[in-house]
Amino acid sequence: MFELITGEKLKKILLISVLISAAACFVYASEFSDDMLKSPGVRASGLAGAFSAVADDYSAFYWNPAGLSLLDTASANIFYHSIFKGTQSDFGFSVFYPGPQDIGLSAAYISTSYSSSIFSKGVLYLSASAIVDKAKEFYLGINFKGTSISAADYDLSAFVPSLNAGIMYIPLYLEKKMRFAFVINDLDTNAEWNNGVKETVPYFARFGSVYFFDDSAFASLDLKYISGLAGNEGFGVHFGGEKTFDNEVAGNFGFRAGFAWESLYESGITLAFGASYARKEFKVDYVFLPDMRGFGETHKIDAAWFFGDLIKKEKEEKPSVITAEKKTEEKAAAVPEDAYTQASLSISSKYVSPDKNGVNDTIKFVIKDAPYDPGNTVTTLEIFNSLNEIVRKIKYTGNVPLSMEWNGLNEEAIELNDGDYTARVTIMSGESLLWQKTRVVTVDKTPPVFDLYLEPKVFAPGPMTVIKEMSISIESKYTDIKAWQFFIKDDAGHTIKKITGEGFTSRLMWNGKDALSNYAKDGGYRAQLFLEDLAGNKYDASEKFIINTEKIKFSVNTQNVIFKPGRDSVTVNVKFPELQVLNWSAEITDGAGNVMAEFNNKPPGIKSVVWDGTNSKNQFVTGGRGYRLNVKVIQKSGVLSEQKSLLQADLPEFKATGIKLILAAVKFPANDATIPIEEYSVLNQAAEAVKQYAQGYNIFIKGFSTDSNDPDRNLKMSIDRARQVADYLSEGKGIPAENIYIVGYGDGEYADVSIKESAPAKGNRVEVELLTE
Repeated sequence: MFELITGEKLKKILLISVLISAAACFVYASEFSDDMLKSPGVRASGLAGAFSAVADDYSAFYWNPAGLSLLDTASANIFYHSIFKGTQSDFGFSVFYPGPQDIGLSAAYISTSYSSSIFSKGVLYLSASAIVDKAKEFYLGINFKGTSISAADYDLSAFVPSLNAGIMYIPLYLEKKMRFAFVINDLDTNAEWNNGVKETVPYFARFGSVYFFDDSAFASLDLKYISGLAGNEGFGVHFGGEKTFDNEVAGNFGFRAGFAWESLYESGITLAFGASYARKEFKVDYVFLPDMRGFGETHKIDAAWFFGDLIKKEKEEKPSVITAEKKTEEKAAAVPEDAYTQASLSISSKYVSPDKNGVNDTIKFVIKDAPYDPGNTVTTLEIFNSLNEIVRKIKYTGNVPLSMEWNGLNEEAIELNDGDYTARVTIMSGESLLWQKTRVVTVDKTPPVFDLYLEPKVFAPGPMTVIKEMSISIESKYTDIKAWQFFIKDDAGHTIKKITGEGFTSRLMWNGKDALSNYAKDGGYRAQLFLEDLAGNKYDASEKFIINTEKIKFSVNTQNVIFKPGRDSVTVNVKFPELQVLNWSAEITDGAGNVMAEFNNKPPGIKSVVWDGTNSKNQFVTGGRGYRLNVKVIQKSGVLSEQKSLLQADLPEFKATGIKLILAAVKFPANDATIPIEEYSVLNQAAEAVKQYAQGYNIFIKGFSTDSNDPDRNLKMSIDRARQVADYLSEGKGIPAENIYIVGYGDGEYADVSIKESAPAKGNRVEVELLTE
């Protein structure tokens, strides 16, 4: 009995020891890897943890609580994580509220369970943040984190309270293009288990930075240090980037990716890929982290619901409304409270460009329907910058003016920097606020700079070109465009074409025609584009191009113009100036136009193609037939040039042949393929002989020509003559066409040696030969 009790106690002691060790390891491991694989904040995970300087969504409570002051809309958020192929599952929720005086408040809870472990974990975060300086450059955030760990079916648990803090610095001299952050977590934190065992929780510190290319794209970097037991310190590098696409109709889409490396892991590399979809009322994020450590992939998804208006924005726009309204209530002035109910404020333009170019140099603020007009009113126009500081104040005493103008200058008559400003118009009567309205206006002195690209830069408009239009591409980060003008000008500076439009366009097309719809003549030209933004700033750029419709000279040399199907291949060689050629092609068709072979879009560096004599079904073509070769060359300007020539499949060879007899020799006049009348009797006799005496026969028709010194011309003439004779026998005398084979040898230049030697003596004639089985 004593030994049995001792054994049970020993087992329990060993189990508790193992559980304590596992719990301690669990706390340490999770704190180090949270930001990459197990952390809240799906968007942050999509950046591989490079988020401490971004920290501009609900998950700032984890990554950098100072970032909560960047948020201006209340939200409720839920999230779910499937980690390491489902071996760990997290579910959590959080709420955020933007409090007064740039304070951000957040509460969050995360519950974690494991498919192959008796442990479970719950974490509570209570966070607050504030802006600590008047210039709004420094942000401070802290949170309380309470972690509860327990083992199922065992009386073993721990509650670990800790404090985390973060700061964020947004230097105004960098025009808010960059942010810097420092975060420290779990400093001087200990875990005390209910059995009395104490463990020191490692802390980690982060330094982060982010650079904003524009409002829709940024790149971020985090450097991390992990404390630990001797020899277990670690370092991490996290890099991420994000690009968003905003559309008021379709919604807003975001894409992000990240890379992380951590020294404590044997395979310390982690990749992340994320996407999001958002509208004004909600946002959904998803991230995928592929398996790079052998534990399985990780998937995360979260959703946020936004409610209420932009609370902070309203407070910034109306910093003194509440006080003024109280004074109005306290002091029942002689002015009726509803005297200005129907009054309204309109502005001539949202934009002002104080560059004295005569366009949008001022903004006019027009007060309409202000019926009550006591003589002691004070009307004030105040301009506030992004720090809520007054940069310009214009005051009118007496009757309410119908309008007021502001020229974009500050109190020292210096042009203000580009950006958004708040304009507030207030009408006071003594200490009583009668009426107040605000508008957001924009100072914009920057011209809409853009780059202009033309394709092609050597253009050949016209019916014989394959490039029907020139493409004009416009690349610019300035897309708030009021109007644009596009001009095509010749070398003398004369405008031959003008196109205008409104709004931003990234591409224009021109068909090469002038204002009278005639194609522009060859010569040098300039494409010039003017953009005018909503503030009246203008920018233009131009690019030169050439119109050249001249066709290049090229040659085609064909080897084995007369070929034996199944034995010979036909090689087509081309020669042209490479620098002017875009590509070329060759096509071989039979007499009916059916494509036998085609070689398309060959680059100018390739100068030859080889046809093996097969058709599109990979069958050798029939002998005794003529074929057409068409070579097309497309110049970089779009001009199409082509050359056509003939190919001749030589007569077939039959294995068993009986009689082989020349039935007729038809003579033709020079340079003529028409059968002379006096030769009809010869052909008639040949046809009758075939019909009466031949059974199982074939007719070979061989054409010759020595009409000129041009072998190609002679070849064509001989084929035409042979075709005339074949048509006469088949169509006029009823000899089946499938029994007739033709070949044109020309002057013998392209034929075999035996034919080449005898062809000149044949002269201008066609021989009709009978072959029987």
